[in-house]
Amino acid sequence: MNKSIILTISVVLLSFSVLESAMAKWVDGDINIGNPSKNCDGIGFCGANLQLGQNSWSWGITRGAEEKTVKMQTYIEENKNIYVITFSAGELKKKNPEKTKEFEKGKFHLEEDVILPKEVREAYNLQRSSQVTLKKGVYDIQVKGDVATVEIDVK
Repeated sequence: MNKSIILTISVVLLSFSVLESAMAKWVDGDINIGNPSKNCDGIGFCGANLQLGQNSWSWGITRGAEEKTVKMQTYIEENKNIYVITFSAGELKKKNPEKTKEFEKGKFHLEEDVILPKEVREAYNLQRSSQVTLKKGVYDIQVKGDVATVEIDVK
């Protein structure tokens, strides 16, 4: 009887361990919402800062924009090749009231491809070791309650 219980617990723990290692994870950070070519006006990916444990990684225009950045969570869904960003619509409107009209159009602009460096790929616990690039383009903003979500294509 005891051997059966130990075997069952071992199988459950092993299954959980394999599942956990195969899953990418959410990474927290801040996003400066705007279009770089418009001095960060509009709605898009003007800059970001990701928290990677003790380290961080910044991209785009983040200096001097702290009062306008909003908290975000990001995730890479490898099987669908998408980069998911979620943030508070209310926080965006509160910190950037001038962006409310643009935001309500429901479009998010990524004006150039963004290549994620190795340390960022590692933070997401990705299975692939090859380069991850966020593809430039115009993406829909989906809003449910206060949570805004953007799914960006990955190549």
